[in-house]
Amino acid sequence: VLTELRPAFSRDQKEKIYVQHRMLEVKERLYEDLIEKNGFFYLCGQAGQLERDVRSALTESFRTGGKMSEAEAEQKFTEFDQDGRYCTELY
Repeated sequence: VLTELRPAFSRDQKEKIYVQHRMLEVKERLYEDLIEKNGFFYLCGQAGQLERDVRSALTESFRTGGKMSEAEAEQKFTEFDQDGRYCTELY
C-alpha cells in the first residue's frame, strides 16, 4: 500500500529537484523506517553521482535520526548495506 509519495523532478521545471533533496526533507522519517523498523531501500538509476548523493543523504539521515557521529552513521550504512537492505540496480 502506497501511503506517501514525494516526487522529485529534475527536468520539468527551472529549479532541479533530485531524489536526495526529497530524502533530506524527511531525514528522521527515513531513519525510523529504515533502521528502527528494519526497512529496505531500493535505488534504480544511473551509477555515479546519483549513487553518491543518495548514499550521502542516507548517511545524513542516519546521523540526524539516530543522533550519531558521522563515523557512526557511516558504520550504520555499511551494516545496512551488508544486511542486504540497501538494494541497487544501477547502469
